[in-house]
Amino acid sequence: MSNEIKIGLLAIVTIALFLWGYKFVEGRNILNKTMILYAEYEDVNGLRAGTSIMRSGVKVGVVTNVNLNPENLSSVIVEMAIETNLPIPKNTTAIIATTDFLGEKRVILDFDKPCSGADCAKSGDFLKPSMRGVIGSFLGPADELKAYTDVASGSVKSILDSLGNVAKDENSAIGKAVQDINIVLENLKASTAGLNGIIQKNNSQINSILKDVASLANLIESKNVELLRIVNNLDTFSTGIARLDLGTTLQNVDGTIQGLNSTLSGADKAIQDLRQVVVKISQGEGTLGKLLQEEDLYLQLDKTVKNLDFLLQDVRLHPERYRRVLSKKKMPYEKPDEDPAFNSNEN
Repeated sequence: MSNEIKIGLLAIVTIALFLWGYKFVEGRNILNKTMILYAEYEDVNGLRAGTSIMRSGVKVGVVTNVNLNPENLSSVIVEMAIETNLPIPKNTTAIIATTDFLGEKRVILDFDKPCSGADCAKSGDFLKPSMRGVIGSFLGPADELKAYTDVASGSVKSILDSLGNVAKDENSAIGKAVQDINIVLENLKASTAGLNGIIQKNNSQINSILKDVASLANLIESKNVELLRIVNNLDTFSTGIARLDLGTTLQNVDGTIQGLNSTLSGADKAIQDLRQVVVKISQGEGTLGKLLQEEDLYLQLDKTVKNLDFLLQDVRLHPERYRRVLSKKKMPYEKPDEDPAFNSNEN
């Protein structure tokens, strides 16, 4: 076998594998026999090729194509490839169902029982279309939903009737609770009526208060600029205080107070010493104490001071007498006319 033939066979196998893989990724196995069925919808709500076709939760096919109807652009034709081993009746409904809140779609084949013979759908046939939203997908068909609601309404009605009978019994816990609730409602009704009466009686005052509040609000709004300026000043003041070195200032104040305490201690000591001196003086100790306590010493000292004063005064008035002290010639003393010592009454 030549190399050209080998290359050609390899290319054919590669292309076949590629096609098979592509279809398999789309959800369709080209090795299985399938039939092509169609369904025409007014709106497919985002259905796309590759969507699974389900029957009783089992995948039986895949949507192969979704196109607008060329003869009627207001409708959409969905092409479906379904396994041939599934007998599908002609009256089967192809339901496009939304399976979750994210908008995931799938096609559900709905029929009562398998078909046989001429009743089975063939390739090219159209199935009946139908749409089902998220709620419908979760709750099922409308008849099943109605059956559920009928049963639920009957159960709820029975429960309510039972509760009503129990509530009528005044000795039961529910009956007592209902009575208490009625009392609370009556009290609430009376309270609201009283409150309504108070409001009606004081309607004028309430209106006046509201007007005053409105006036105050207008005044505050008119003074908004001034208030803003005050706030800015306070902010500036607080910023200045924050920037002050209060720690250093307090340390200086503390040092000053300590120095003042030392000064006061020294002054107190000086006062104590002075007090001791005064006590000694009062007790007659020392020269000053003796002067204060001994009167004779005081009188003698006073007399001495006076005589010294007289001597100095005589020297000043008659200095010529004292210039002759060194002279050997004895001169008699002449009594002055106005000698304060002799004019004094003291001897």
